[in-house]
Amino acid sequence: MRLSRPVHRATLAVHVVASAAWIGITLGLLSLALAATSAPSAASAEPSLRAMRLFADLLPRWRSPPSPPAWYWRSARPGGRPATGGCGPRSG
Repeated sequence: MRLSRPVHRATLAVHVVASAAWIGITLGLLSLALAATSAPSAASAEPSLRAMRLFADLLPRWRSPPSPPAWYWRSARPGGRPATGGCGPRSG
């Protein structure tokens, strides 16, 4: 699908801004972590750690993939593999 020139430019601009923001937050967290680890005492490291928590709340929360449904495991063979096959090329 080809995008028109204005739509393509707008999409590219959103992509560049989002990428720059992601890199900025990552570098900010890295510099705060370096400041916290090089602090001479816990009391002087606390502001960096609080700022890290504040910035980390801006990042999306990563979740693990959902578990297979219960019926998937009810049909399991004695070895633990499902009778209907699992994921991947060698399942079955």
